[in-house]
Amino acid sequence: MLPSYRQAPANQFIGSYAYLDSQRTLLSIDQQTGLIEAQVDQDQKIVILLASGLTAGVYRITGEDVSSMINAEVPETMGGRDVPIRSLSMPDQAGRMLWLAFESKAASHYQIRDKTEWGGWLRHVGEEKLSGLVQVVADDWDGFIHMRQGEINSLETIACIDGNFQQRLPPVEPGTPWSLTVFTIAPGSQAYQCYLLRSGATYWANSFFSRYQELVGQRLLDLLNRELNTLIQPWQWKIQLAGTTLLDRHFFHQSGMAAQAYRALLMEVGEQTNAMIGSALTHRLLSETYASLVPDEQLALQSHALVPTAFVQ
Repeated sequence: MLPSYRQAPANQFIGSYAYLDSQRTLLSIDQQTGLIEAQVDQDQKIVILLASGLTAGVYRITGEDVSSMINAEVPETMGGRDVPIRSLSMPDQAGRMLWLAFESKAASHYQIRDKTEWGGWLRHVGEEKLSGLVQVVADDWDGFIHMRQGEINSLETIACIDGNFQQRLPPVEPGTPWSLTVFTIAPGSQAYQCYLLRSGATYWANSFFSRYQELVGQRLLDLLNRELNTLIQPWQWKIQLAGTTLLDRHFFHQSGMAAQAYRALLMEVGEQTNAMIGSALTHRLLSETYASLVPDEQLALQSHALVPTAFVQ
């Protein structure tokens, strides 16, 4: 079965649907991102995934097969029995990667035994320009990376090691092989659309901020940082601008919610930079950096009218 951060600290009990529902309520009240697993039988489990306390999805997992469920099916599937239940909270980055895995299909598997094989695999997927989700499972940890045009997207890397979530993978050590699972994405899923919006918005913003810094210098970039971070604070989005890097750690489970956040940020960027360098140069920088995005990211942004002309006065 699909591993779900096995090393993460968790509450584990034998309980009924009522206990499962109480754990969901606790996560919801605390606005936590997390999951609740019920091991219905040896080959089947139910997983409820929450994003900041809101249900992102309910799934039935049998082996590598994952199918969506509705809430009403959960007590019916449990059948009034007491079953092993595991409940845990996690960072938003971990939750959204797990969501993407649940909404995708396992397509291929690889075994990595040492650094040489890992380097060979990275060269292979680099040549293939692989884009997609990859789960990495070792004996004592598991996590995810996302490949973007054959390169690891460092902003979309998460692993649970020794009970702690980290945004990096450990080195491959002899005698501790890795199992890789490459997933085929469902293009129309909310999980994938949210990923494309997130990836497109962050890569676009980061490229823009780098160009903007070259033009105006660090002092005016710091001013833009402060303005954007002040804008974000009341919304409680887990998004931060640090230097030329937009760090998006928020688990948006609806593409409309994600688009709303990115639109607010980009409008502020447009207003601030229009005032500093003028609308013509702002439009040029937005357009040139937007053009560097991969086509799927551009399409996702366009579907929510997140395009250069929307942010230039």
